Amino acid sequence: EFIQEFNDEVGATKNPMHRNEYIYEDDLSIIKYKLEPYGSSVYVSSLQINPRNPSVVFRFLAKLTKLADQHQIKLRCFSSPLDVPNKVNINRLTNLYKRYGFTPDPDSEDKYQLIRKPK
Repeated sequence: EFIQEFNDEVGATKNPMHRNEYIYEDDLSIIKYKLEPYGSSVYVSSLQINPRNPSVVFRFLAKLTKLADQHQIKLRCFSSPLDVPNKVNINRLTNLYKRYGFTPDPDSEDKYQLIRKPK
């Protein structure tokens, strides 16, 4: 299964406090995220990085999209910042996802609902 393979590849562990949430630690930051099956695609949500570090996010999304391409998995996300202090600007977040091939979902009326088709 794609989700398990990705978590194994990055060395993530399941967060015992939240269902479907995983924790990935690297030398610079801790990333909490959810990956959930959504029909024939996988929904990426609740992406939190502490401390905020762009290079960690870039590496995380690069690994996620590369494996999704290998498995021919569509990824979906909603580019809306979590309601937390110092939240990311929604336009910056949308542009970050676009950098990794996400585009507005043509089946959604919400411009922040994004989809990434495998390459």
